[in-house]
Amino acid sequence: MMLKARVTLRWISIISLSILGASAAGAAESDDKAELLIQKMKQVVADPGRYAEAVKRGEQRVVLCQYCHGKNGISKRDNIPNLAAQHVEYLIRQFELFADQGRVDPVMSELATTLSDEERINVALYYSSQPPGPGHRYDEGDKNIGKKIYHDQCAACHGQEGYGNDQYPRIAGQQGRYLVRTLARYRSDEHLRPNSPMQAIAKPLTNEQIKSLAAYISGLK
Repeated sequence: MMLKARVTLRWISIISLSILGASAAGAAESDDKAELLIQKMKQVVADPGRYAEAVKRGEQRVVLCQYCHGKNGISKRDNIPNLAAQHVEYLIRQFELFADQGRVDPVMSELATTLSDEERINVALYYSSQPPGPGHRYDEGDKNIGKKIYHDQCAACHGQEGYGNDQYPRIAGQQGRYLVRTLARYRSDEHLRPNSPMQAIAKPLTNEQIKSLAAYISGLK
């Protein structure tokens, strides 16, 4: 019995390592693809005529996206993220992660695979060109506590004002319920993104601290 158990554990370990290796390979391929698209996007942006046309085509392509994220990237649902004024490089990277299962979401994982490379660039350019929303009111947490936690643990990546950069998302004015749900999922490892620094950040947060962070971040403009 002990020998059988050891053999079983050995095979479980081999299978687990194989899955992790496949995930890492998939993530690497996703990163490479995203970087190629980002270079193509920069060529489009460098040409005013091509850029204007890409934004126009992006607006036409978001006909399905708008049901969740809003026509102008301001979500009408408080559990769905805003995309307005989000960094174009970040959006392109997320499209690739969803398409390659580096991020898992029942809707986005399917939708991302239906977009061509050009459409991913166009949609990202369109949403990134939209003005940010006015911020949101989320009162289930203490904003003062949230502010302290944010500037101690979040500002280094997301910026003092929550504007983010090409690697980390803009979160200023984001939907409160979405922030709470996302932080809770990172805390419980539900995102299935083993390389994300957010898991280590979220792991020690209490429910009240998460709500306080959401109260502060959602009010940033």
